[in-house]
Amino acid sequence: MKKVLVLFIVLLLIPIAASANDASMGRNGETVYPLEETDVRMVAEDIYVKYNSGASGQVKCEFVFENSGEAKTVLMGFPAEEKLYAESLTTIENVRLRNFTADKNGSPIEVKESPGEDMGDEFSKYTSWYVFEVPFEAGETLTMTHEYDVSFTGYSTGQVMVGYILETGSTWNGPIGHTKVTFDFTDMNPWGITMQGYPELNSFTYDNGLLIFEKSDYVPDFNLNVEVFWLADVTHTDTSWKEIWPEIDERFNESKAFFDNSSSVSANGLVQAYNELTYTEKLIET
Repeated sequence: MKKVLVLFIVLLLIPIAASANDASMGRNGETVYPLEETDVRMVAEDIYVKYNSGASGQVKCEFVFENSGEAKTVLMGFPAEEKLYAESLTTIENVRLRNFTADKNGSPIEVKESPGEDMGDEFSKYTSWYVFEVPFEAGETLTMTHEYDVSFTGYSTGQVMVGYILETGSTWNGPIGHTKVTFDFTDMNPWGITMQGYPELNSFTYDNGLLIFEKSDYVPDFNLNVEVFWLADVTHTDTSWKEIWPEIDERFNESKAFFDNSSSVSANGLVQAYNELTYTEKLIET
């Protein structure tokens, strides 16, 4: 697998500030919360985030939990719906996690939806939750699996923000043993993908359209965000944008030709150029 640093010599077709205009707000992938104090530890999480054409996606989560204490039943939850702060920017459908399922050790368990006000002030950002009870035997280790559909945040300028919430994993007992998050961008050309402010690029690898984050024995205090540019979608056929931004079309084709011509791309040269531009804060060039 190639270290991901080589990938992110970003094709930037428009000024960064423009991405704030005409947004359709959506959601990142979410992790599971303990809705009450517990001594259960998250031993491992294996997350798969599939980005589809447009701003939609599917998420599959597998969590391994260890109960270090006596037998107990733990109330767990996923935030089902965020507050809709501006109807002009989005819809209820876009701020919901849809078609949510929960399995314990491979068998479905009952999921209920509860109003956000029942969860307490610390969870007031969300108007409703998917909640479910998980029984543990004393000292038991078990696996929970969840799937859901999500709409990511998209902008009229072509960017889509694809992410996953990690920091709420700190609400479980102790550090997380191992995290693996796989972003499936197999429908994207690699020059249409870029990161959003990571301190540790060496935590990522990239291989055949899969961007993979892995980290062990840590307490998460950050989230994962990846920006994709929909014009780099290999399945995209809509060309109406060319009439609106002809100058972008020209720059797009020039940059695409550069990346398509593999003989002109030196891995070492790209890494060196990226580092020089990053450390001099030349964001547009980067």
